[in-house]
Amino acid sequence: DLLGTVTKPETAQILRRFMVGVVERGTATPVKSKIVSIAGKTGTAQVPDTIKHTYKNGKYVASFMGFFPADQPQIAGIVVLHEPEPIHYGGYTSGPVFKSIAERYTLANPDEVRPDTKLVASYAVKGLIDIPDFTGREMSLAKQMAQRKGIELVTNVSCGIIIWQYPPAGQKIYGNGKVAVLVDSGTDSLSMADMSGMNMRMAISLLNRLGIEFEVQGSGLVDSQIPPAGAIVDKNVKCRLICTNRITDEDSVKRVN
Repeated sequence: DLLGTVTKPETAQILRRFMVGVVERGTATPVKSKIVSIAGKTGTAQVPDTIKHTYKNGKYVASFMGFFPADQPQIAGIVVLHEPEPIHYGGYTSGPVFKSIAERYTLANPDEVRPDTKLVASYAVKGLIDIPDFTGREMSLAKQMAQRKGIELVTNVSCGIIIWQYPPAGQKIYGNGKVAVLVDSGTDSLSMADMSGMNMRMAISLLNRLGIEFEVQGSGLVDSQIPPAGAIVDKNVKCRLICTNRITDEDSVKRVN
């Protein structure tokens, strides 16, 4: 062993449990996978200003360093994103990228990284779906397209022409995934969409597109929201997203655009 022993085995086991906890119930719950167990740590750092010798206001570098499978590590890596938007937390930006890499590698190399065969079979049935371009289409037609693809559309109103969607067309999601769309109903009123079950990236993208300020309580998926879905509001309203897996680390801080 050219490197020697860098830490005691019992210490490594403790650190491994901590890093599994980060994904299972900590700052990286969006990284939790149904295909392969992942352990890791998030990172969110301000971008330095080398001229003023300080930090750039509102500019961040997000990272996720991890390994998989968590119980018998085979692959380790790190994903670093420079100034991701609209969310800058590592657990919600770099982390999902790491998760996607881990899942694809696991499925492509089952002899090297043994996946949970029951869950993989379930996902294989659903498969990955290319997201269609719903923009410019009438809502009723878009619903038919989505149903054929096995996609659930989440919208602010049920009738009208779709003017925006997230994730954008061309990206891939698993079957029974959600796509958020905004509809021009031909009125000046603004109706709140039902964001329950959305991940934070989708919910915040939707609120940013609507021009609505927001604050986040907890982390993980949106459990409830204030104002509620269907409420008629104006753009001066501030929306609160109450999420599951409430924690007191970097991803539980309040954010308002």
